[in-house]
Amino acid sequence: MTFGEKLLHLRRKAGYSQEDLAALLGVSRQAVSRWELGATLPDAQNLVQLSGLFSVSIDSMLQDGMELTAPGQTVPSAAAENGGKEEQNRRVAFGALMGLYAAALCLGLTGWIVTQRILATLLPMTVHIVGTVVFETVWRNHGGILPEWRRRYYRTAIWMMAWFPCWNGSRILWHFYPGAYNSLFPVLTAAALYLAVCLWVRRRFRSEEE
Repeated sequence: MTFGEKLLHLRRKAGYSQEDLAALLGVSRQAVSRWELGATLPDAQNLVQLSGLFSVSIDSMLQDGMELTAPGQTVPSAAAENGGKEEQNRRVAFGALMGLYAAALCLGLTGWIVTQRILATLLPMTVHIVGTVVFETVWRNHGGILPEWRRRYYRTAIWMMAWFPCWNGSRILWHFYPGAYNSLFPVLTAAALYLAVCLWVRRRFRSEEE
């Protein structure tokens, strides 16, 4: 677990909202959110306050893969090693899945340019749907999906998954337009939908409180 994941776990275990914790520490809610997202780390004074508030050592909070312990306690090295291996395995699996998504997107774009047929877009969309199902089921059955990894997944994958649904939706909408129109209009509509969907998903999974 990373520092942000540990802080999220400790906060929820204690029953605090982000606003509650921010008030106790004398910081903004946005600062707590950035800590939990892994964007920044608290300063030394805040770390001391967090350590005292949750009765955990600063070292165990800061070291990835190390179990949370009370001040003065130690964690068996095997436990820390296993935690580090699990985190590494998650990173490798995540990278492989994103690489597969990118390859499927490129293949779909190439197929569309060559054939100009909607069937060329079905393969990447199928890969993205199956990949999401695998992420939500297989990962859940092997220790559970950490909130931070779910946010990271959707905030990254949406850029590769959203284009073809938006493009096909735009073409269908313009198909029902009664008059003549410029061939660029479907492309511009798809681009607008694509950006709107991607930005909305990134915003939702950035501030989501699961």
